[in-house]
Amino acid sequence: MLIILINVAAFPAVGDVVYDFEAAKKRAKLENKDVILSFSGFRWWQETVGINTQTDDPWINTHFIVIEVGIPLQQLVKATPSNEDDQAIRKIRRQFHQLVDEPSPAILVLDESGRPYAEIDSNEQPAEAYIPALKEALLLKSKRDHAFQRAEKVSGLEKSRLLNEGLKALCEIKVDGVSHMSVLQENVVDFYYQDIVEQIVKNDPQNTLRLHKTWMERIMIVRQLVSSPKSGTVLK
Repeated sequence: MLIILINVAAFPAVGDVVYDFEAAKKRAKLENKDVILSFSGFRWWQETVGINTQTDDPWINTHFIVIEVGIPLQQLVKATPSNEDDQAIRKIRRQFHQLVDEPSPAILVLDESGRPYAEIDSNEQPAEAYIPALKEALLLKSKRDHAFQRAEKVSGLEKSRLLNEGLKALCEIKVDGVSHMSVLQENVVDFYYQDIVEQIVKNDPQNTLRLHKTWMERIMIVRQLVSSPKSGTVLK
């Protein structure tokens, strides 16, 4: 049996997990919170869970609504039309580019619109252990939003420059005080910010800022990857 556990008591008691996911996003927007979407999965054939929805940590519950996407006891069980929970969870996995038949553990952090802005390594730890990474994720989102908000007020090359600044801000993390480009964060941009990349290209048609190759080559690889039948999903 596949389930999604949601750490929000006021949700309607309905069996459709997709409805619950939509309700979680709606609730997050109303309460000015972000969403932690934690995919269970398998690592070395052992079941792995990310952030457990049952956490009572006050900081996490103040800033986030936690959604845990479950997995079947046997990860290769095929979905059937009569198993609505199974179908619904597979739909969510496809939406977030998760392999359907070979699920891997992952923790995505989403803003109130439902767009991911961070991915955190899933290390089978208590929820509280992820707080430093979650605080770093919120900082990255703040830098993203600052650049994107400024980009809304301009056009042309300046818009492309600021959008690029926002994307780079999402990818740059600090480890022991030293800045690094995070591979996980670059993957987040490649999958979930293709519309922003397209705006960068559109507002700089002559490639004056030399940004086209930086982002377009990456997202073209992603588009080819997720359109493959083996990937279990198709990018829309």
